[in-house]
Amino acid sequence: MGKNPCYIFTGRFGSGKTEIAINFALKLCREPASADSGCPVLVDLDVVTPYFRSREMADRMRERGVEVVTPAAVARYLDTPGLTPEIMGVLQDSRRTVVLDVGGDVQGARVLAQYRDVLRERGYIMYVVVNPYRPFTQDDVGIASAVRDMEQTTRLLAGGLVGNPHMLASTTPEQFLEGWKVLVRASQRLGIPLAMVAVEQSLLPAVADQLPADTPLLPLERFFFPPWEEEPGAG
Repeated sequence: MGKNPCYIFTGRFGSGKTEIAINFALKLCREPASADSGCPVLVDLDVVTPYFRSREMADRMRERGVEVVTPAAVARYLDTPGLTPEIMGVLQDSRRTVVLDVGGDVQGARVLAQYRDVLRERGYIMYVVVNPYRPFTQDDVGIASAVRDMEQTTRLLAGGLVGNPHMLASTTPEQFLEGWKVLVRASQRLGIPLAMVAVEQSLLPAVADQLPADTPLLPLERFFFPPWEEEPGAG
């Protein structure tokens, strides 16, 4: 049996990488190709915003078939959690597809760097999630700098960009398309593909026909909402 892939999602704070990692894991569950390896294991390596350490969120993912693994309890309170046997075991077990959610700051890069040997041996694809409406990634120069910083610290190579041109619920189709253009320029500057573009389901009908036909879209179901924006059905 061949090795199943390990997908790494990293990105600067506010990029939306956790939302995208969730949606990508759920997408894999729905695909026929996942039948042999089962739904993926989602590993939370984000030491800055550890959403999956919330039992409620982890339970919601498990209900939909995605197993969730987080650092050991003692490591939750360290700036840079060390190697944990549970996470190492998941990465070494190539029978299961793995999705890693990793912080894109210095701390996150250092955490990921601890696993680089096993990742190189197994094989990986590292996606850098970019929201061109967030500070420091608003143009192709800033995006390229963010990617190179991550590569330099982790000594792992980025395999593609994942675009997330959103401004929460206020995003207009015009803003989405302008952000997409920035992402295309960044992809060209870096020489790596724009592997996916996340688009909220409510925006999909308005933008799909205005993008090139071969644009790989990831329809986005939202799981996280700011305090001023109530989750649909809540309350």
